[in-house]
Amino acid sequence: NQIYDRSLQGLRQNKDQEVPEDLARFLRSNVLEQIVQRAVWQLFAESIDFRVADLEVARMIRRQEQFKRDGVFNYEFYNDQFRPYYRRQYGQDYEEALREDLLLDSFRSFLDTAYLVSPEEEKWQRQRVQEKEKESDLTAEWARNRSQWVNLWLDDFRKKLSIQKNPGL
Repeated sequence: NQIYDRSLQGLRQNKDQEVPEDLARFLRSNVLEQIVQRAVWQLFAESIDFRVADLEVARMIRRQEQFKRDGVFNYEFYNDQFRPYYRRQYGQDYEEALREDLLLDSFRSFLDTAYLVSPEEEKWQRQRVQEKEKESDLTAEWARNRSQWVNLWLDDFRKKLSIQKNPGL
């Protein structure tokens, strides 16, 4: 209701007049759908153990200019004034609301950039990685052997050079 009331109030201010009933119903439906969709995404993210670290929440809070006085984070203002105000105004702790926002933003970003595959493709990719690791091991072994061979050849070459130098002097 709070989100709907704020949205309706914002719409009234933009139009400078009363909002028609059908538009108000549409707005209520849209707000409800967004809230449900947000909750579903949050539950899904949490169900696969997608989390936001406490350190990240703290970092975001400390970066916000509204909590700084003379360029320095003001813990007393934040903890003693802002958090109680936010809880009264919105019925939720600010840090939890911020954590939800960060979770959803991070999860959407993850899904936008993630390379999602079927279980069969994942199995195939895992096999390819294992094959590549075996090839890599063989390549590393060949490189070690090659290095030893080159060192032996250089030693032999140096010996021949010193033998050829001495008789001619």
